[in-house]
Amino acid sequence: TKEAEAARQKGLKWLAKAKPRDTEDRTWHLRALVATRADRGRIEEAREGLLALRLEDGSWPQLPGRGGDAYATATALMALRAAGMK
Repeated sequence: TKEAEAARQKGLKWLAKAKPRDTEDRTWHLRALVATRADRGRIEEAREGLLALRLEDGSWPQLPGRGGDAYATATALMALRAAGMK
């Protein structure tokens, strides 16, 4: 419907301005871009931003400067999967 498309466009505008700060922010930002069918370039950029936070052991930290944990790693992996990574 017209209303749904207007809401999607409004969401995309908000997502374009959003500046994710940590793993949780980047995870949900990526998932929101996928859910709103953002253009592929924006999804890839968000995916790369999340991948950049991965630690040497393959895990993700909740906050910068911390060690990886199961929750942050699982949510990051689910977001990456939703964004097309195997």
